[in-house]
Amino acid sequence: MNHTFTLILEGPNPLAGANLDALFEGGCDDATFGERDGVCVAEFDREAATFSEALVSAIEDVEAAVPGLRAIRVEPGDLVTASEIAVRTGRTRESIRQLFEGVRGAGEFPHPAAWLSDRTRLWRWAEVVDWFVKHYNDWTIDKSEPHSVEMANAILTLRNSLVHMDSHKGQRDETDLRNEFRVLMALKQKLIERVESKESEFEAYTLCSFVAHRREETGKTHAIPLVIIGLNTDQEPSFVWLVPKAGVDPAGLTSDPYYSEVLRDPRSYFTFKLRKYIHKTGSVKRGLEMFIDTHREHLAFSNVVELGDTALTRPLEIELTSPA
Repeated sequence: MNHTFTLILEGPNPLAGANLDALFEGGCDDATFGERDGVCVAEFDREAATFSEALVSAIEDVEAAVPGLRAIRVEPGDLVTASEIAVRTGRTRESIRQLFEGVRGAGEFPHPAAWLSDRTRLWRWAEVVDWFVKHYNDWTIDKSEPHSVEMANAILTLRNSLVHMDSHKGQRDETDLRNEFRVLMALKQKLIERVESKESEFEAYTLCSFVAHRREETGKTHAIPLVIIGLNTDQEPSFVWLVPKAGVDPAGLTSDPYYSEVLRDPRSYFTFKLRKYIHKTGSVKRGLEMFIDTHREHLAFSNVVELGDTALTRPLEIELTSPA
């Protein structure tokens, strides 16, 4: 799937001959570089399994190709006027006014996030999208995209502020900037973990368990439930973990050194491998199928259950047990 977006850039001019060559050789051959009112921009049309993956990889490619060149903002922006909402939703300005004033529609339109003046309001585009998706069944859009843009802009703005705040100390080392960015990304993950809803909504799911040694006394194979993998169209899989963050002690479960490491840190393994297969196949469904096919000997998966179904059509043919 292709995703289009624009990166606002700061630093060395990307249009300079050597820089432009470095960008194209560094994986940015799917972008058009230019200027708007003296500001450098990169307009991407990037193929990736998800919008977030496309956005992150584009920022990484740009900043790795030309030392000192930084992304400072993603467009289309996450704050919008009523006129911009009208453009993005294909409605008239008057229609949007009636929606946010409650004259028409389902009501409870999102409150403005800021005011440029007494007459000009700004809304968070992510909240507007959520409202339209909730109340208009025929209004289809990837809900994750505006939230990804909003989060990316928050992180990039914070990083840019730190860079300029320290500018009086002289030119900062590029390595320091990259380390600082990694710290911010780690902070982002901690913030997500704090505010993330405990409820998860999936279109489909599968239960994955680790197949342990066969019990000689009973002849049965038992399995340790590891994770429920939730699936939504055009979004990365979600994980509901059934084992502790510290992982599972592989002693008595497997003598395979590879899968011993998987059990010790299943979160990292599943996240990395699934993203790899999804990127390779270009599809969440096909990526999961490849993951299942590759691990049949040690991992057991229930049938993928569509949430419209009443129940599993057949149970797992193994005995589930506690890792203890």
